[in-house]
Amino acid sequence: MRNKNGKTPIEVFYDEHNQLSKDIKESAKGIADSGMVVATLVATVAFAAALTVPGDKKSVNNVWFIVFIVTNAIALFTSSASILSFLSNFTSSRFADSEFVTSLHPSLTVGCGLLIISVAAMVVLLINDYWKLKN
Repeated sequence: MRNKNGKTPIEVFYDEHNQLSKDIKESAKGIADSGMVVATLVATVAFAAALTVPGDKKSVNNVWFIVFIVTNAIALFTSSASILSFLSNFTSSRFADSEFVTSLHPSLTVGCGLLIISVAAMVVLLINDYWKLKN
């Protein structure tokens, strides 16, 4: 159906909510920018931890050492993937209007999910180091 100006309901919605759409797009860019900073910090710490692996040759069979390696790898790879996902927000031309109506931009959602996983892996890594030092 079209109104007397020849516009469909979705076109009227886009015209009336143009400023709101711009505000949401700017907020999403801000979220992606902040997420990239945090993901970069996590990737830097995980990379530094991978270069300075604690323990000696006897600790390879130790359970704590295996937990350290696995959680560090998870943190490094998910934070790197999160950086790439957030970066795609800056390199994409524009958010589609249909995404404004239905949900967040998919790369923003994926980036935030990967960032949560990488931060959780870093928390497990820190708990692992604390227990190793305590014992």
